[in-house]
Amino acid sequence: MLVVVPAPPALSGELALYHTTDPLLSNSPVLISYGPASTIAASSSRVQVHVFTPAGLQSYPRLAVSPNSPFYAAVNSLPREEQGDEVCRALAFGLSKYFAEIPQCVKDAWAKQSCPSKKTPSAFGIFGDTHVAMLASRMMKVDNVEGVIKDIQQALGEQTLSWIDVDVILPPASIRLPRDNDRHMGLDDTLDDDQAASRYGEYAPLINILGEPAFLPTSKLKRAPSRPISVGRSTSFLKRQKEVLRREMCELVDTEENYVNKMNDLVHHVAKDFRDKARGHKPLSWGPDEDALAALFPPSLDKILEANSRFLDAIRGILNDTEEQAIQDIEMTPTDLTNGHQGHENVDDTGILAFAKFLSLAFPKFADCYADYIQAHASFPQLLKNFTREPASSFSKRVQDTGEQRLMSMLIEPVQRLPRYNLYIDGIVRQLPVRHPALKILLRARDTISDICSRESP
Repeated sequence: MLVVVPAPPALSGELALYHTTDPLLSNSPVLISYGPASTIAASSSRVQVHVFTPAGLQSYPRLAVSPNSPFYAAVNSLPREEQGDEVCRALAFGLSKYFAEIPQCVKDAWAKQSCPSKKTPSAFGIFGDTHVAMLASRMMKVDNVEGVIKDIQQALGEQTLSWIDVDVILPPASIRLPRDNDRHMGLDDTLDDDQAASRYGEYAPLINILGEPAFLPTSKLKRAPSRPISVGRSTSFLKRQKEVLRREMCELVDTEENYVNKMNDLVHHVAKDFRDKARGHKPLSWGPDEDALAALFPPSLDKILEANSRFLDAIRGILNDTEEQAIQDIEMTPTDLTNGHQGHENVDDTGILAFAKFLSLAFPKFADCYADYIQAHASFPQLLKNFTREPASSFSKRVQDTGEQRLMSMLIEPVQRLPRYNLYIDGIVRQLPVRHPALKILLRARDTISDICSRESP
């Protein structure tokens, strides 16, 4: 397991959260969590400060707000009435330390977006003591601390890879021919320490770290259709498997409902507002007319909402119709194989067979609308940049009211939704026994989604 992005620090809901926007940096949001350090006495001056801005999240779990520190200059720059506030002093001190540790290239890029001038950020007083003092004095306390912390932890959560391709190039003549008694071993056989040392010499420890060898065929670049295999799959269908199976089905329905609600908001509120305004577009005014706006909110967006609304109604109905029967079946299914019973493999007591058949029939109907939208989505960032070139235009103001980040997040939802269907199918397939009739049907549905995602632009 490779950790690509480490998990953020554990933020407690007991911390106070403060927020403001930075007028010198295009109103960039600044969030600071503040509270006493958890590992020391309450009477100590040490505090914990966690700063989150577009430059990233940085934590200071044990910060001493000392007048002897160079960061205390920001505290001295506070208004006199604020210098007596313990919280304001800590916010200014922590933010000063945060700005000092930001790499210069990040500061330059951040400032360049807000101040398109050849002057350096320091010429405008950005990231200096006065700047820090201004932000600290503007801080407002946030009420929904737990909700904000939850969003931050989800957005910056740990990201891992279960595997990664690595090309290991050893010096010439580093690999020796196997010994006579090792020649019968296949490529997939694991070498013991002596055999690895004999074959790879001083590089044997490195080879062992990479894990067991595996043969990967490269004769076909395009992935072959999914097929059920018996490797690692049992013939039993036990209680735990059925519970996980139903949970995956319920989660697919729940996330689908959330997705349809987001699409409904996008189509019937956000897109509708922009489309209505575009119909009254004046020839000489800034912003897109109705035809140009169709590139940002294409007709395929409405078709996706319509298709997924029908899809949601159908899978929710299947889940509700089979719920009682599935609960009874799970209660009657053993937890292990001690009594010789392996579960009902060919009876659709769990509802998965009906569920799989519908997925196999429904996914092909997604092909045209999703393929068109995915192709159109590639040009959305440039379109939005062109449409908002004039900041004073009514279109730019509507984008600002909606939130550019929120708008782009809503527009990418259909692109991200398709691969998630395959993740749920993979989770369901892992629970099915090798001879279950729903297995092949689910894999066909999975291939349909993969084909839609891999379609190339014309």
